[in-house]
Amino acid sequence: ALADIFIPILPAIVTAGLLMGINNILTGPGIFYDEKSFIDVHKNWADLAGIINLIANTASVFLPGLIGWSAVKKFGGSPLLGIVLGLMLVHPDLLNAWDYGKTKDIPTWNLFGLPIEKVGYQGQVLPVLIASYVLAKIELFLKKRIPDSLQLLLVAPITLLITGFLAFIVIGPITFSIGN
Repeated sequence: ALADIFIPILPAIVTAGLLMGINNILTGPGIFYDEKSFIDVHKNWADLAGIINLIANTASVFLPGLIGWSAVKKFGGSPLLGIVLGLMLVHPDLLNAWDYGKTKDIPTWNLFGLPIEKVGYQGQVLPVLIASYVLAKIELFLKKRIPDSLQLLLVAPITLLITGFLAFIVIGPITFSIGN
């Protein structure tokens, strides 16, 4: 199952790695010049390196979106909902997971007295894998029970709401702890 999930996204990951290598050649000190990088000496190349870096990091930054697409597809759900789920887990309104350890005051939602940390899952695999499985199962369950005429209006919103709440209240915190 893991191979079926990760093999389709390998081209994006490999491309990101190759482009990161090019970026590192341009920005790494001591490669072309003693103690200076190529872009330190040739300033006009800095923006090119910046664009290469952005392109290279996109697959890593939005990895949960890629995994969500592939995992939900593997588990029999709608791949588009998987993308939305994955991107929801790295939404800019959430505290970036890379800053989690540096932050003393973690923002929270107060859901009827239940504090829920507003933390993103950048670079995390387990939260999106488990949430994708849950999403696919909820979607399939609802599709069997909701009439065809109402599926467009009900299945996706209900599926994303339930999975979203579970992802931020249960799945994310537990899998984040396991990952750490």
